[in-house]
Amino acid sequence: MFNWIWIAAWVVVLLPPSLALLFGRAPSWLRKSASERASRMRGVAGMLLLISALSPALLSKLGISDSEFLVPRIIIGPLLILCSFAVIIGAAVVDRRDRTL
Repeated sequence: MFNWIWIAAWVVVLLPPSLALLFGRAPSWLRKSASERASRMRGVAGMLLLISALSPALLSKLGISDSEFLVPRIIIGPLLILCSFAVIIGAAVVDRRDRTL
């Protein structure tokens, strides 16, 4: 039961804003603070966060035990979180550099 609540909560929290940012439907306050490319990269980062949040629950729902795929289960979450932070930071740096040039 917990896995279904975990999956539903993360999908409700992360999927709509990530898709909105990814397809360029960002709110006006966000469009003013970042370029279109930077806001799309934030959408990509949101999708990476969603995958990293859903991976433990989905693996357990598929019946994969903890001992079988312990290393991928440990690596998938933190690695994707770090990748999403790197995408956000990289987009911000490129956006700031383009604004100063």
